[in-house]
Amino acid sequence: MGRRLLLVEDDPALRQMLTWDLAELGYRVHAVSTCQEARTVSPANGFDLAMLDVGLPDGDGLALARELAGMLPGLRVVICSGGHGESVPDSIPAAVLACLTKPVALERLHRLFQGSGLPVKD
Repeated sequence: MGRRLLLVEDDPALRQMLTWDLAELGYRVHAVSTCQEARTVSPANGFDLAMLDVGLPDGDGLALARELAGMLPGLRVVICSGGHGESVPDSIPAAVLACLTKPVALERLHRLFQGSGLPVKD
């Protein structure tokens, strides 16, 4: 079985495309569009990995990363920003492997999630 990945992306088309692409790489993807949905599904699903958008309709991905890391010890997170005025602070939660600017290459995500990519901030 693939690793369990929570995808939090508010753009429906991008969320669907990433869900398909990540599933093809072997991840069991649960995709949601808001912080509240992520909080609701996370305890029951015990995710290993998360890919979070920075700008979400009901909050921001960095704050969500902190919350989820508290709920799910060992969670590994990649934060993605559309780059439209969204800034990622220098201080990021320890669970965050990388803060990347969209579009993000799937191969890069896969390497980060597999532990063979270096933590980075774009």
